[in-house]
Amino acid sequence: MFDKHFEAFLADSEEARDLHFRLRYQVYCTETGWEDPSRFPDGREIDEYDEASAAFLVRRKKKLDWMATMRLVVGSIDELPVSRHAPIEIDRMPEAARRRIAEFSRLCLLGKYRRQTGRTTDEGVLKPGRFTDEAVPITRDLDDSFLQSASRLSESWIMLGLIRAAYAYSRVNAIDYWIFLIADGLARIIRRSGFDIEPIGEAVEHRGLRRPYLFDVVHGADHMSERAPHADEMFWRRPAYYFFSDFRQHAIA
Repeated sequence: MFDKHFEAFLADSEEARDLHFRLRYQVYCTETGWEDPSRFPDGREIDEYDEASAAFLVRRKKKLDWMATMRLVVGSIDELPVSRHAPIEIDRMPEAARRRIAEFSRLCLLGKYRRQTGRTTDEGVLKPGRFTDEAVPITRDLDDSFLQSASRLSESWIMLGLIRAAYAYSRVNAIDYWIFLIADGLARIIRRSGFDIEPIGEAVEHRGLRRPYLFDVVHGADHMSERAPHADEMFWRRPAYYFFSDFRQHAIA
């Protein structure tokens, strides 16, 4: 599903990272109101963690439009965004993971490609964002636009495609552990896709209830072929991602 319809790219140029920031702005500031748009007058949602991150993009093959993005923020556990929002049970983490780990962050899909859930507006299908009076569509248990993946196959595959890209990047760059701050519903989806992720803290309120989860990059997908054979078939296919700079050079040529 993913390789037939989509492509993942490492944002390895200024142009690509600019696109990553603009996609984030559209989702986080315009569509959800999670971030204050007045802080980003240039239309690029950026924070202090971007300098220590690798960003990825997804585009549709047919229409060639950019539709999803995420980043891996790399550092010690106390240097990651999760440390601001959730208490971590450090004793449940290997020593190596405390020193160097990557956080899956800013995972988002443009609203026109997301499944919106709910029944009627008076039951909360629409509500104002935090920083805007404009009504914005919401999903049950918001989680960076992906929590409803179980109800829309393409969203699940886009998420898996980004995880595959991040996995391939992590193996090349000696990143052995990831941390997610996600809703338990999304954690179940990730587990059903064959990944062993383990809770390492209590659920906290952060754009819905979220809990920190740990993933062992080296061994956490060892049982995928048994648990999710269709995902396994796609996950090990290569290339997992392309370099945006190569794509641009080819387009110019």
